[in-house]
Amino acid sequence: GDPHVRTFDGARPNFYAEGEEWIVRSEQVWIQGRYKGTKWTKGLAATNKLAVGGPFLRGRVIVVGTLDAGAVVVDDQEVLTDFPSTYSLAGLGTLRYNGQGDLPDDAAGVWDKKVVHMDLPLGVQVTVFRWKNYVDFRIKMPAQPGQDGACGTANSDPSDDTAEAIQSRVGAQVAPNELLFKRPTVPRTSDAVKHLIAICQRKAATFARAQQECNQNKACIMNVCYGSNSHALRFAKSMGL
Repeated sequence: GDPHVRTFDGARPNFYAEGEEWIVRSEQVWIQGRYKGTKWTKGLAATNKLAVGGPFLRGRVIVVGTLDAGAVVVDDQEVLTDFPSTYSLAGLGTLRYNGQGDLPDDAAGVWDKKVVHMDLPLGVQVTVFRWKNYVDFRIKMPAQPGQDGACGTANSDPSDDTAEAIQSRVGAQVAPNELLFKRPTVPRTSDAVKHLIAICQRKAATFARAQQECNQNKACIMNVCYGSNSHALRFAKSMGL
């Protein structure tokens, strides 16, 4: 949902701004997330779609989004249009769509599960739980050379998996020439996000660091200011935002 991540090394960075960010970036495996605000999250980001690609899929791209976002697609073609169903990636793996899987967030247990399971090369397993206006996901994979992104470095050191450290290495947003999605989203800045940034300005040292690192990029500023706060939505509501 709202991107609270548990990295491979057990850290818990948080990402609250809209846009496309690296979930896993390595030499072979590319996984990107699209974060979009919703009216239920006061404009703070929720995970809207997940894209999987990179050299290990030989140029193929899988995109799974919310139920409202439409069909699962592979190379821009709709797949898994029936429920349940299975789709073969022609020697590269299998996608299964069913109602099975242990929830990452027990709060979603009140809804019927619509789950996409990806069994892919290099032992990569991606499970995406599709809800009406957000997705949850779980990734299992062996550590890869040069691995980074929101899920961390998988180097057995959680201290380098903060939101600020991650974005300093891979950027606050995916570069246009590396984007797996067909086109980038246009980030919006909700009133709640504007107020949260204004509140961060009162913390002189933190905001000065954000300005130095972010060049006015609001997604980057939010990650510096609130990347270690797993309850930014609760905080926003408590402020009457």
